[in-house]
Amino acid sequence: MPGRAYLINGDVYYSPNSDRNVQLPSELNIDNITLFNNVGVEAFEKPYWWSERVPWLGFVPRRPVCWNGALVEDLGYMPRRLLVNTERTAYMLPYLSQNRWLAVENLIREVLQLLSRRYNIQYLEPYSTRKWGYTNGHPTEAQMWSFVHQGRDWFAMWIALLYWMLKIIPEDLKYIEGVCPTEWYRVLVKWDKARIGAWESLRCAPLLQRFWDAQRSGVFLHNPEDQLNQPSASWFDHCGVPVWYRWGSREVAQSQRNDFRLIVPPPEIVQIIATLISPSITSYATGAGHEWEDTHNYEPHFTPASPPPAEPQFMPASPRPAEPQFMPASPPPTQLIDDQVPSSSPSQASKLIWKNGGFRTIEKSGRDVWEPFHRRHQERHQKMLLHETPLARQTRLNREKQPPFVSAAVYVWEWNLEMPPKFVRRLVPKKDRSETLEDARPGEARYDSFCNEWTVCTEWMDESDDESDGEADEENGKELQQDEGGVNSPARVPSTQVVIPEPSTSTTPSVPSVAPGHVLVPSPSGELEKSQQEVLHVLTKYYGFSPPQGLPTDVGPLARLADIKALIAITGTTTVKINSALWGTPMGKACVEFGLFLANKEGLEPPAAAWDLSQNCQDPLKFSLRLRRIKRVRAGSLRLYMFDFGELATLSWNIAVYTATAALMVCRLHPNLTDEDIAVELARSGVPFRTLRK
Repeated sequence: MPGRAYLINGDVYYSPNSDRNVQLPSELNIDNITLFNNVGVEAFEKPYWWSERVPWLGFVPRRPVCWNGALVEDLGYMPRRLLVNTERTAYMLPYLSQNRWLAVENLIREVLQLLSRRYNIQYLEPYSTRKWGYTNGHPTEAQMWSFVHQGRDWFAMWIALLYWMLKIIPEDLKYIEGVCPTEWYRVLVKWDKARIGAWESLRCAPLLQRFWDAQRSGVFLHNPEDQLNQPSASWFDHCGVPVWYRWGSREVAQSQRNDFRLIVPPPEIVQIIATLISPSITSYATGAGHEWEDTHNYEPHFTPASPPPAEPQFMPASPRPAEPQFMPASPPPTQLIDDQVPSSSPSQASKLIWKNGGFRTIEKSGRDVWEPFHRRHQERHQKMLLHETPLARQTRLNREKQPPFVSAAVYVWEWNLEMPPKFVRRLVPKKDRSETLEDARPGEARYDSFCNEWTVCTEWMDESDDESDGEADEENGKELQQDEGGVNSPARVPSTQVVIPEPSTSTTPSVPSVAPGHVLVPSPSGELEKSQQEVLHVLTKYYGFSPPQGLPTDVGPLARLADIKALIAITGTTTVKINSALWGTPMGKACVEFGLFLANKEGLEPPAAAWDLSQNCQDPLKFSLRLRRIKRVRAGSLRLYMFDFGELATLSWNIAVYTATAALMVCRLHPNLTDEDIAVELARSGVPFRTLRK
């Protein structure tokens, strides 16, 4: 999620799913929604405070709206010419377009009324799109076109209302998204099976899908205790609706409860705005609006009422408060138990961060804490190896090859809330283990196969980047020295000759080195090529992956451990580990991104350029000669896919497979393979097939 913190009128606001520039909402006039007051949809494209009377207002698609796809495709067609009478005194929209537009509105109205009666849903609906007069005649062509566009834009309000109602209808406990039909769809089909085409248009409408990239207006959320009927921020985010809400000491205190309905912002995001908070000179004089105590814990002033719109402030005010001074903590004891974590107090090289509603100081690094701790763990591992049984060793090696995500304990290195804060190792609750590991980037999480536990630390990623940068600088320096006069420098030639540099023959991109542990580590080029070859072989042969050409040398953000593990599970590879250096290369990242489309539950197709079933692929499968050799035959009650090679056959029988997936796999094999070679390949791959006599 993009996530962004705002400083508006002295208050910190946070959005977990939007980085749009917004203002605090003005007062909402609901009459402009239900009654025609010449107020168009542009007035509702900005977020308002959540209202129980119009809870669907945050679902409004922002312009320009893509009027394509099911349900709204008739709205996307705009006629080239208008109808005009013989006197040219009245221009009108063609009757065909009028009828189609009205049919869309009538269908939405009908579904809203049916579902509201079935589930007892109370709602306020916007005024009809006909109020804009696109069904009437107007004296000028420009005026007519203006009303036509206004009327079509107002359909966004009806789409928002319908989308909201479809989302609040409760689903069955056995419902699986992308597999089972939704509850509202089953209700409509049972009500009128003859109109299943209309219900399918609702089910497939892009503007009614959360995965469709539709920019919606969004909503400002109240404190959950002030609006008990207000849905949670996670529910809005799941629907693709941006949310904003204030984040202060009240919300921080409430976030400790399990039933908290807002999304807690990461400390590093709130710190960006919190470091700019500074009371002005007038606040010191009047004493209103700010509280600045001796502890320098500053809580921004908050006005419960909706203030007038104000631009977000991103410049620090003046004067800036002096940084607090802390007394040095006592040194840690010299004798430590094996599992005891030494405490760390801030040194002189400390900095202020905003965390849990106040400023806190932390050290720039906790290396002095976690390095001795892990050094003692390494010593323990050496002792465990001396007494390890063959069964325990095999179990440990299996865990090291496929680290568990749920059964293994998870620890997080972080700064606690004490003053001064200490760098401690915290045990993550079992219900939060998977989420913690999924949020960690490769390099931040390390797995200990001896103790069957994960350890997460955000500082490990930063240090690995510094090490890789240092190694890169050192390598660049060596190359420059060799170019200046080393053994690899070219011999001097007369000025009349030109030395043409030889192009580099290395095609394997460099892999950044990271800190030691169960993370991405550099491996020999042979192992890297072997891992890449195995993953590409499975993806191209069974899933139609087309490796992209001209990959960038910059890997960018590394893939998450959960995504890498999902790809390994999909491909079924046994030799490629989760910490392989392959995942730090551009090709490895492309494979992981392709695997995400295979594992998604929304039915999203892979990118056209990387999937051979798409016609936009550089080598589409539809041009395969074997695809034209497929014939559907019946063997008893089975339908088989038989390959009839005709004059190219070398055997007296034909190959037949049971599934379309297996038939596509045969089409992806090397074109020079004969039918006998194909049979051998199917047997080696474990794909069942039959032989049919000609």
